[in-house]
Amino acid sequence: MLGEHEDRTKTSTARTVSLNSRSRQALQAMKAHSLMSSKDGFIFLDPRTGERFTDDEPPREMYWRPALRRLGIRYRSPYETRHTYATIMLMSGVTPAFAAKQMGHTIQMFLTTYAKWIDGGQNAVEMGKLEGAIANSPLALPQESENSSKPLITRKNSGLPGGTRTPDLLLRRQLLYPVELRADRHISA
Repeated sequence: MLGEHEDRTKTSTARTVSLNSRSRQALQAMKAHSLMSSKDGFIFLDPRTGERFTDDEPPREMYWRPALRRLGIRYRSPYETRHTYATIMLMSGVTPAFAAKQMGHTIQMFLTTYAKWIDGGQNAVEMGKLEGAIANSPLALPQESENSSKPLITRKNSGLPGGTRTPDLLLRRQLLYPVELRADRHISA
């Protein structure tokens, strides 16, 4: 409520937020101006009263709107910086789990809101990670030589009952039934 301070989050759970170096520097710089004058430890104080702000209108109109105008940025509410922060994290490659925790969201809620900002420009890098993991897997496929005429995958009867996707039965067993799943010895390599 306006004019009232609440010592809790919207979800009534406390959370730790990691600050990047730029945020820490800004808070340290502000602390020099307000720490000694604040009775209750607040960093951002109303310069007219020396007390904490009780409403978002004064700092928005005294600082936020003029700063945006000087920078040539169309007006957006300070709350929208949350969305900016979330998209910057994703576009920088931060894991969605970390980003969701920073925002105070569940991973599901975070991805529902921000999945479109996970950079598709990184698809080749992501595929490289997958290829590296597959190549180092015990299930890795043997590399074909350039003169190999035997196709690894056949289209004849592929996916139909009784059909196979590879003519090599040993390879098919290894792919479908990895060693970890063959503990009961019903299937041998």
